[in-house]
Amino acid sequence: MTSTHTAPGTPRAQGMLLHVLLALGGSAALVLAYALGVVLRPDPLWAARWALPLLGLLLGGAVGGVAAGLSAILDELGAGARRCLG
Repeated sequence: MTSTHTAPGTPRAQGMLLHVLLALGGSAALVLAYALGVVLRPDPLWAARWALPLLGLLLGGAVGGVAAGLSAILDELGAGARRCLG
């Protein structure tokens, strides 16, 4: 579920959802496959005991980083646009 209302003056990241989801999903899948297939080697490879907590850690850290990064980038772009236009 996403919010449709934002505070006035808040930069919006329209059209970025698919790109962010693909980047998060792809990178998490690659790191998870490497960790399970090369480093940990559980016996079945898809054992939920290893895969689910590891995936949660990967996605939790990545979502926090993406949120902070996008917030900083959009703030700077908004400030630059105000300097150029105003």
